[in-house]
Amino acid sequence: MRKLKRRNAPSNDEDDRLPLYDSSTATSSNGPSSRAKQRKRRSTGPCWPWARLVMVSGIVLTVYCGWIWWKAPDHKPPIPPILHRAFPYKRDWYLPRIRDDVKLEEWDGPQLIHVVHTRFMQEQPSLTSLGRARLGLFRVFCLPTMIEQTTNHFLWIIKTDPDLDAEIMQVLVDLVSPYPNFFLVASNVNFRINEDFPGAWRDGAQARDLALSRTYTGNQTLLEVAMALEAQLPILETRLDADDGLHVEFLEQMQYQATKAFRQSALKWMYWCTRRHMEWHWIDEVPSSFEHDSPLGQKIVEYGALQGVQHSNLCITAGYTVGFPVGVSEPDVPVYPHQDLVSMIRKLPSEKACGLKPSEKCLQFVEEHIFEAVRSRTHTSAGMLKVRLEQDGLVNTPWLSYAYWDLLCKSFEIQRMQVRWMNEYLTSHIIDIARDNLLGQCTLGHSCKDSAKEELAKVIEKYRNRTTSG
Repeated sequence: MRKLKRRNAPSNDEDDRLPLYDSSTATSSNGPSSRAKQRKRRSTGPCWPWARLVMVSGIVLTVYCGWIWWKAPDHKPPIPPILHRAFPYKRDWYLPRIRDDVKLEEWDGPQLIHVVHTRFMQEQPSLTSLGRARLGLFRVFCLPTMIEQTTNHFLWIIKTDPDLDAEIMQVLVDLVSPYPNFFLVASNVNFRINEDFPGAWRDGAQARDLALSRTYTGNQTLLEVAMALEAQLPILETRLDADDGLHVEFLEQMQYQATKAFRQSALKWMYWCTRRHMEWHWIDEVPSSFEHDSPLGQKIVEYGALQGVQHSNLCITAGYTVGFPVGVSEPDVPVYPHQDLVSMIRKLPSEKACGLKPSEKCLQFVEEHIFEAVRSRTHTSAGMLKVRLEQDGLVNTPWLSYAYWDLLCKSFEIQRMQVRWMNEYLTSHIIDIARDNLLGQCTLGHSCKDSAKEELAKVIEKYRNRTTSG
């Protein structure tokens, strides 16, 4: 029988034969071989203990940092604070510290802390078409009114999603970084929007959130001093949506009224708001109340439409302010949605009121100017409230239209040519904007109304058909 050859058998050639024994590895009677000596040197040499120490330290640090990361809330920074503070000079953002070494003498300005809160694209970081449109509205309507305020003794906290599109984030940073009291913060945490969002600057809830959140702009020392003095100074907190603006004298007037109110020893808290404002509507076709070839109608298509609005018993969000005197805790101040504030305060019994009688005095309207705020009404709105143009209030005379635009430019420092650009931009991107807004409905902290969804779906269908037919 033929003998099968082993598949991996070594060759008969002497040079190709596998070594079975190497005398260099043998142990002589005089001591270990050179290879054994090398093994012993590696195991007992001076470098091994240090390597073991580095390895164990690395494991401990990794576990500790992972524990910090896991315990942090959803707005945690991308790396644990202990690592971030280890490299303080190699960063383009910082984490504000909660300090206990700040003295009242370090506060420069009026003897109160005034904080303005603005939200931008929270919980909606991936909706880039919507984000770019809202960035444009922020740039045209909101930012100029804050830059030109007649006082700079306030902190503007702009909170945005930590995962916001990098390009949009960079533009935001570039826009607000020249101003030391403007703080762009990566956080999805909000306070005192309604009863479901407790916490405020008073009692340190805001400070604790800021201490965990990346802050891209603003003077760190100024922010930390204001955080530390939350219990030693009266506090004002004002709301401003990112697509709205305030009269350039609003914050100064607000501080003046608050300073007078805080002198009353009986005062426990106070609300302020405005009910007169201008509205700007995006328009891409001549309104039905105008002749098609009307010069004013054509101007409206080019620049958008302005309306004047006055409510009798309704506070708007822009400029909605609450005041905390020294010694008053945040839970002692009731929280009401802006649309219910007037009616709820009027119903308050005296023991739950602000300390003033009647309880109506716990709310003051800021009405020093014709219009205290400007609000943009576009399809970027989450709630889509009053986005559809109301023909009854539309300006239909040239002189009144000119007066409105003059007020917008002089009282709010908003440039007419930028408004024109905004109107054109919305017209060019309306389908993508409405589609993103529809996707963003019902995300955390945003509106969730069937009426808004239906309206956005109609807009998408309308302009898609127009594009197809065109």
